[in-house]
Amino acid sequence: PKRTDGVGLEKVFQEIIYHKGLMEMIDEKFLCRMRAMRISTRTDISKVSTRMGDFAEGELANTVNTPDRNDLIVQAWREHRGQRMSALAFCADVQHIHDLVDTFRENGIDAHGIHGKTPKEERHQWLKEFKAGQFPVLANCGCFTEGADLPRVDTLLLTRPTQSATLFSQIIGRGLRTHPGKEDVLILDFVDVCANKNLMT
Repeated sequence: PKRTDGVGLEKVFQEIIYHKGLMEMIDEKFLCRMRAMRISTRTDISKVSTRMGDFAEGELANTVNTPDRNDLIVQAWREHRGQRMSALAFCADVQHIHDLVDTFRENGIDAHGIHGKTPKEERHQWLKEFKAGQFPVLANCGCFTEGADLPRVDTLLLTRPTQSATLFSQIIGRGLRTHPGKEDVLILDFVDVCANKNLMT
């Protein structure tokens, strides 16, 4: 019922007659439990503009895609991952994907990235390998916010701040699929310095 494009559905549907939220679905074991950790960064995003209810993508990417912040993301994942095998990272733009993946690899961790212009064969291969648990970290930008079924994902790396409740819930939803042996999803939420913004966290 919540649309990021601002187009209402009341011309088609007069009322919402049934709604089941994430917490109800978790309580009834249709979805797995969440375990969330807020990790503070020293990155100040308070001067990033807001457009159409969320951060301006280019400004956001230029602000959050820094070597220090990317290194913090990798170190936090290493510290908290335990035996978890499949981390899905949500990045601010394509360059952020490349730089974060490079940071993981510089630390000896196999990682790949997928975005809208990733060649189809390459995308299918990496998705197949990721789903099979052959490498632990897959970074993306706008590819897996909706309609993606990756039940093995047991860790979410929220490296892309958002003001959109809809986008935030879509991202969280990518880790809530149940899977044999999966007790919960670990959400590492990288929270930047942000004044006067409606930051989802």
